[in-house]
Amino acid sequence: MKELATILGICSLHPENALALATLVKASGSTYRRPGARMLVLRNGEPSGSVSAGCLERDVVEKGARRLAKGGEHPADVRHFRGGGHRFGAGLGCKGVVHVLVEPLRPGSAADDFLRFAGGLFQRRQSGAAATVFEVRGHLPVRVGDRLMLDTGGHVAGRIEEQSLNTKMLAAATEALSANRTRTMEFELPGGAAQVLVEAIDAPAPLVIFGAGHDAGPLSRLAKEVGFHVTVADVRPAYAQVARFPEADAVVVVRPRKLPRWVWTIEPRPSSCRTTT
Repeated sequence: MKELATILGICSLHPENALALATLVKASGSTYRRPGARMLVLRNGEPSGSVSAGCLERDVVEKGARRLAKGGEHPADVRHFRGGGHRFGAGLGCKGVVHVLVEPLRPGSAADDFLRFAGGLFQRRQSGAAATVFEVRGHLPVRVGDRLMLDTGGHVAGRIEEQSLNTKMLAAATEALSANRTRTMEFELPGGAAQVLVEAIDAPAPLVIFGAGHDAGPLSRLAKEVGFHVTVADVRPAYAQVARFPEADAVVVVRPRKLPRWVWTIEPRPSSCRTTT
């Protein structure tokens, strides 16, 4: 969940810079990333996060996301990338097939609703699940990008108009939350079929570093790099400074509790050795 946490941080600090959210929704064969990988496309054309090892990012930006900057209503779009026959900006090192969902990111959009949901999970230190439609066949009242989202409290966000699909997706999200598993599923219905990414979402594991000495700096940076939610705590205000730990999620000054004084009586232990004369 490291890249999702990074995306949430960027959208929180600079929401005006976010242009589109790209999600790897389906992969087959040899690929670098698996379903659930994400990247945020910024208005300057740069990505944050990745859906490959650097092979697809330029194509996703150029062919999918940049058209969203033109304004107006632009629906979510799925881009298909196949190894071998496709020319990639950085050269593809595998021969798999990946499907990337590109969604416009603006207030009230489906992607914005998803990031708000994930951000709420992270703030509450909860897990959740999301089921996202990325392909529709036949005549179903469903759009690419429609979602159901579920948290551990049983609260559901979003709704699928097709009732039977809504029921199936909710059951799949419940199972994903219970098993902590992400996968691509296809649901057959009388009027058609829908392919759905069903993913588990976990808040970053918390790590508290007690003591803000010089050795805590490298530990804080490393822990943040691998995806922990990092808090640095110290009783010394001069040490617990945000400027000293810019990567940490929180830097706090703690006050030790005053414990009652105990009177210890030390009695000599009887010797287990016997002397004889």
